[in-house]
Amino acid sequence: MGNPNGKNQTGFTLAQMTVRDGERLTTSKAFLYRQDVLGRKNLNIVINARVMKILFDEQKRAVGVVYKRQGVVKTLLAKKEVILCAGAIASPQLLLLSGVGPKKHLREKDIPLVADSPGVGRNLHNHISVSVPLLFKKLKKYESLNMRSLLDFVT
Repeated sequence: MGNPNGKNQTGFTLAQMTVRDGERLTTSKAFLYRQDVLGRKNLNIVINARVMKILFDEQKRAVGVVYKRQGVVKTLLAKKEVILCAGAIASPQLLLLSGVGPKKHLREKDIPLVADSPGVGRNLHNHISVSVPLLFKKLKKYESLNMRSLLDFVT
């Protein structure tokens, strides 16, 4: 397959992962818990916390979050921006809890509307895949891996 993020995902491709020294990395290990990032004055990392809601100003701009940590609810305001990266399930859930989503659904749940966005929480697809780990002793280029080379290998 040419592009695993393109229109057609049928075929063989290398798994897209963030890996260091042969071990898969979480987003936080790959991008946050590094010396050049941890010392930044414009970044606060709160661990063992769960965001409950995104806060918006009158212009409907995200300005902070409400989160719970060790049973205590706290508010954290952003100086510049709020970045939402809670995954395919929790990101739309958080948007809905914050008032961004289909107006009718939010009204049914008594959530004040921030933005009527009908696509939030919709169109989730289950991506079926099969993992076939292979070890190649003499591989020159990743480009030589394709459906034909996989079939040659397994037959």
